[in-house]
Amino acid sequence: MTAFVAPVMIQKNNPLYSVNDVFNGIMVKGNMLGTSMFYGSGAGKLPTASAVVADIIEASQNLEQNVALGWGAERQPIEPMDQARFRYFVRVAGSYRNKELDIKQAFGTVEVVELYGMDEFAVVTSEMSEGEFKAAAAAYDTKERYRSDYGIKQMIRAALQ
Repeated sequence: MTAFVAPVMIQKNNPLYSVNDVFNGIMVKGNMLGTSMFYGSGAGKLPTASAVVADIIEASQNLEQNVALGWGAERQPIEPMDQARFRYFVRVAGSYRNKELDIKQAFGTVEVVELYGMDEFAVVTSEMSEGEFKAAAAAYDTKERYRSDYGIKQMIRAALQ
């Protein structure tokens, strides 16, 4: 089982793309269920207050007993985040032309996004584990620091097909 909460870059055709304002959405993928989306009010004082009051009422109604949550006794291990696999959108200071070899050496085959007139570019990596990405990013930043250059400015996980 993998579970995480983090910003993730998604495409416009992803159902989560339409979630905005005070609404939350979550995608769940199970071996029996397939992929399902749950959507509803989230942040904001009224939805939060409603949930807190409901929890207090349920707790006060069950002071002498444990409320079963429907989980079995079998332990459900959660995969370490370093094993989760994503593509990564990485913003880098400088010019791609000057850093192409180092980028490819660190991250392998990438898609390049250049903003002309800006002293930065971005790459989208191939799919890799979080642990592989962290190691590649650290190696790249170490090399850039050695050159007294700016390295990675920002990273975001990407769920792009």
